Amino acid sequence: LEWHLDDPDGAVVAGCQIQVGTGLSWSAAMLVEEQGETMRRKGDTWQATVMNLSGATQYQVRVCGRNASGIGPWSRVQQFQTSDVPQEPTNIHICKRLPDKLLLEWEIQDPEGAAVSGCEVQIRGTLGWSLAMFEAGVLPERVHGACTWRATVVGLTGATPYDISIRGRNASGDGKWSPQLQFRTSDLPAVPSHFACVKRLPRELALEWQVDDPEGSDVLRCELQVGGSVSWGAAAFLEGAEPKRCRPELGEWTATLGSLMGGMQYEVRVRAINASGEGPWIQQSFRTCDVPAVPQGLRRVTCLPDKLPLEWYLGHVEGTETTRCDVQIQGAVSWSDAVLEAADQPRLVEKDLWNATIVGLSGATAYMIRVRGCNLAGNGQWVQQQLRTASVPPAPTDLDCLHQAPKKLVLQWRVDDPDGAGVADCEVQLQGALMWENAVFEPAEASKRTGDNVWQATIISLSPDSSHTVRVRGCNAAGQGAWSEQRRFHTIIGTPDAPQDVHWKCVGQGRLELQWRVSDPEGVPVTSCSVRQLIKPSIAAPYWEAAQLENGKAPWRLEEASNLWQANIVGLSADTSYIFSVYASNDQGDGRWLRKEVCTLRVPEAPVHFECTECLHDRLSLEWQITDPEGAAVLSCDLQMSGTLFWQPAVVSAVPCRREGTDVWQAIVMGLSEDCSYEFRVCGRNAVGEGVWSQHRFTTGLRP
Repeated sequence: LEWHLDDPDGAVVAGCQIQVGTGLSWSAAMLVEEQGETMRRKGDTWQATVMNLSGATQYQVRVCGRNASGIGPWSRVQQFQTSDVPQEPTNIHICKRLPDKLLLEWEIQDPEGAAVSGCEVQIRGTLGWSLAMFEAGVLPERVHGACTWRATVVGLTGATPYDISIRGRNASGDGKWSPQLQFRTSDLPAVPSHFACVKRLPRELALEWQVDDPEGSDVLRCELQVGGSVSWGAAAFLEGAEPKRCRPELGEWTATLGSLMGGMQYEVRVRAINASGEGPWIQQSFRTCDVPAVPQGLRRVTCLPDKLPLEWYLGHVEGTETTRCDVQIQGAVSWSDAVLEAADQPRLVEKDLWNATIVGLSGATAYMIRVRGCNLAGNGQWVQQQLRTASVPPAPTDLDCLHQAPKKLVLQWRVDDPDGAGVADCEVQLQGALMWENAVFEPAEASKRTGDNVWQATIISLSPDSSHTVRVRGCNAAGQGAWSEQRRFHTIIGTPDAPQDVHWKCVGQGRLELQWRVSDPEGVPVTSCSVRQLIKPSIAAPYWEAAQLENGKAPWRLEEASNLWQANIVGLSADTSYIFSVYASNDQGDGRWLRKEVCTLRVPEAPVHFECTECLHDRLSLEWQITDPEGAAVLSCDLQMSGTLFWQPAVVSAVPCRREGTDVWQAIVMGLSEDCSYEFRVCGRNAVGEGVWSQHRFTTGLRP
């Protein structure tokens, strides 16, 4: 205790008395003697330590001073309490969990003046609470002098929950028990997960699974069993492939089962074991490598008369390769191994693709073939298919003529491709006087395929206007097919057709240029053309004569490869209609003629709207209109002025000219007298000659 007491003037305080009160009376306190003194003074402050008190107890205390004058009055009664017992522990938790022990930690504060001297741990059992057993007999101890305590409880059972309570103890007595908490020792391993087969082989299964290590108790080993017909039995492993960790950080385990049967389904289960015991099983079905699957896409590669080149697809099953394939052919009684072209057949030519060629067969014959694959697990299933050796093409159908010409025929027909052996060529024959003969084709143009099953050929060197009997047949690798039905076709007449697109134009007085087009019959080109003129147009007996040609030159082809012809006709009258007929000729004779009416050019009509557009004292500006005759435009105009006895050319500033884009002409007459009347006439002139005159009188004006 500590208190303050002033010394009275002249009588220093010599000592103090301390009394401790109980519920009924006061008694002198027993003081602790230190260095021969029970009380200590520092100036006006006094100190003393009361002893022989009970812990965690409330006491009433009073103090009075004593000096030479006597005992002073008692101080105000004060209440003080001795140190408390420890409070209940807090933050109780597991630091480490093990299968048979628990490392616990908790916190407990030291009461003032009475540090916690120890802790008591109890475990609740079947019959009640009992003191816990500690590792190596080491009682709970303080950690590094702090308020944290630690103890390792032993003698426990794995994967078991325990109710635990803790209290502290100090000089004041035992503290309060903590609330009851439940803690569990290390668990059993969980059910393995991701149980899978990572590699299948004909006699082995490589398995993997994942199982996490429980806290405080790692998985020690794993157990695998294989289901039998009646019960489960221990699995047999390959040497060195027993269950073991493969990736510890992920909790992954692996094992390889051996001594299995290929293509079999197995029930397998696995569980993990640790110090706490055996975990639950997980069961899964796995299958060892299967025999090869049924081959796919069995087909004949090409069609040959005495062989069957075959190919099919057959992949490797997981875990083992297909080692070989068997090919058999059905006979009259049973199946037998096929005779193959090479000793290494069937063979794998690329990924999953196999081939083989069966030899010693008959053409155009159906065979039943079967194929299967084999591997270390056994023989796979057969795939069976009927295949034929090459057949000759069937008889062509729909034989027809697409185009007829004087010396050739363009034929078309259909012939189906036999399965696996397409038609490679077709023969075309013509019936001769005594026997069939091969047709002659255009150079480099034998029979050719133009569609899926459509063929064409162009036969040449035929006679015009004649009938020809034709037959065709297809050919392939198996041989020549049947002939088609015979068809009769007729070439056309070789004489030229009537000319077309006849055009004409006058190129001068009495001259006419005539052009036309005439097509050359195929193989019989036009050699000449003729032009006739109708002289007497009688219905009963019209009379024609050969047209008069310029310089006697016969009609000619304008260009060598063109069908345009031309003739220049002369000796014609102007402004007159003529009827001409034109026809072409070739080696087969004269073609049909075409009648055409033409009209020669005429001179221009008399000008109209002859008038003066400007009148001056010495000149006149004249203007007139004149229409161009068809095919012979007005080339110039003559302007004349009446003289004393006859007409004479007018004096003009420039030759009369046409106003651009019109049929209006104009001229300026010069050198005239003032206020005089003059007679003028004008006419047009074209390639035919001088036209009709138009006459008018005009008067000059006065001088300004």
